[in-house]
Amino acid sequence: MRQTSALSKRRKERWVVLVWAIILTLLTAWASHRAFNNGPTSMDSFWAQAVLEGNTAAITEVIDYDFASQSRHGIFREVPGLVEQDFAYATSATAPDTWSLAPLESLAPLGDQDGTAIRVGDADVTISGQHRYQLGYSLNTLVVGDVVSWNGLGAGWLVMVASTELHLLASVALEDPVCFQGGNWSQNACVVTEVAPGHLMVKVNDLGWGRGITVTATRGEALSALPTLPVPPQPPASDAAWLVWVAPGVVLLGILLAAAATGGLVGWLGREKIYVGGIVDAAHAEATGGEQRRIDHQELAEMVTLTFAPPKGLAAHQGGLLLEESLRSEHKSAWILEQALASEIEIRSEDDHRVLVDLKPDRSAGPLKSMFLGQGELSLKEYSKSFSTGWGELSRELSDWLKNSDLWSARAGGRILWARLFGWVGTLYGVLAILYLVQDVVFSAVGSWEGFMSSFHWPALALGVGLALMMRADELRVRTAEGTGLWLQAEGFRRFLAESEAKHVEQAADQGRLREYTAWAVALGETTRWTQSMEAAVLEPTVYRDDLLWAQHGAWLMSDVSTASSPPVSSSSSDDFDFGGGFSGGGGSFGGSVGGGGGGGGGGDW
Repeated sequence: MRQTSALSKRRKERWVVLVWAIILTLLTAWASHRAFNNGPTSMDSFWAQAVLEGNTAAITEVIDYDFASQSRHGIFREVPGLVEQDFAYATSATAPDTWSLAPLESLAPLGDQDGTAIRVGDADVTISGQHRYQLGYSLNTLVVGDVVSWNGLGAGWLVMVASTELHLLASVALEDPVCFQGGNWSQNACVVTEVAPGHLMVKVNDLGWGRGITVTATRGEALSALPTLPVPPQPPASDAAWLVWVAPGVVLLGILLAAAATGGLVGWLGREKIYVGGIVDAAHAEATGGEQRRIDHQELAEMVTLTFAPPKGLAAHQGGLLLEESLRSEHKSAWILEQALASEIEIRSEDDHRVLVDLKPDRSAGPLKSMFLGQGELSLKEYSKSFSTGWGELSRELSDWLKNSDLWSARAGGRILWARLFGWVGTLYGVLAILYLVQDVVFSAVGSWEGFMSSFHWPALALGVGLALMMRADELRVRTAEGTGLWLQAEGFRRFLAESEAKHVEQAADQGRLREYTAWAVALGETTRWTQSMEAAVLEPTVYRDDLLWAQHGAWLMSDVSTASSPPVSSSSSDDFDFGGGFSGGGGSFGGSVGGGGGGGGGGDW
């Protein structure tokens, strides 16, 4: 049975991490969206007209309200100065439009103002998504003398309003028009357009919570006829209700496709160099400058055959680094075993731990010198500061070999650095953009398939590409042809160890290589299988006793060195008719600021 190579394992692990990273990003965006939408959502459009006949204005409001993913019953509207008998209707083609009225002064803190609160919807039915409501009523509070002032959009709305369009019409000329926008009593100007004599229009986009618009003019000469009444705009086309559920899946698919395409490109650029010829030529050819070709990792893995001996000229810890292309504790543990093989140290077992004995205390500076620090023996039973220092030096020494070895292309470092840099930038941009767009685009301003696609394709592409570059950049580290040949031999030997049986242990013992094979088993991550094979082997105790005891060190050494190199962790002790917040719908000097006219008020959802 063919074993999985270290690269294949890493790729599978990275795909798992990649998918979970993407899912976590989308879940964060989803949770952020849900938290952001705990209260009222937004109003896509507020369109209103006031038709003035004498001192009475007939007002029509068309409200495109977006409940997003919230489950609500409908909307409420609070109008200062409205008496119940002057309210005409409330309708909706897509939502329950049963309406009820109540005195405003008993429901919201508007001082001593009178008015009417309107609730539209059904307490037994919940809705979500976008719905249009149309309200009609009359007011006689817009005119004082010759001054007409209309709070077309009251500052008491509890939602943001994406688009506001107001029309003030009269059978007289409307002279010296002015417009104010902002919070109550604001005098920030807005643009008034005279569509025709007696017809004023105001358009304002993106009004925030608690912002209103007041239009003021002076009545002039009578006109021959009332201007032509405007027509309300069509409801906004929206797929937002189903996009709430479809969008995460589409974004996930886009990210995965971008990541897969980028990963494929990285894999193609990271193809290994190999000598032209058969398997033997590829694995054992000398560096003679012969013809070379590039080969992908799948084809390379298929070339591996079982090898019954480790590669010549390569230490066990180096073989592990060659396969993994990253430093692991197994490689450092194998290095310790190799020092024992080289008679630099001795490894003894005492009770349930190992003891290192320095056989050459006069050695020059290096990891072993720092580990022992003049001590003849070093117990791995507990943390040792000197061992930890030497262990760190060993990490740096092996990392330097991995970085500077001529078994890899010298240009690999720069490629990896740039790939990771672009990966971080793409990932950061993609995550932040998706978190922003989930709130600001799909579920509020755009809410359509076209808007979704135009907004999300770049962030999804950036996130997929960025994650793939970050996670697979090290595959751009291409081995030389010599390095690939040694890799084939080391991987073949790893597969031999992974499939080893008791007879292989006996053969290694007969050849006097049991200790060497044990070091390789540790370095290549096959300690468990090799130990099982040793336990099943029938060896002559008197002949192989020392070899068997020594080989057992490999199974326990990684645990011991972890204890000796890691400092101990110190412990330390130690449904009513409720309309929400209040607002002011009028008062102050008539017509001189926002809220200074008739009408206005506000509203929200319930």
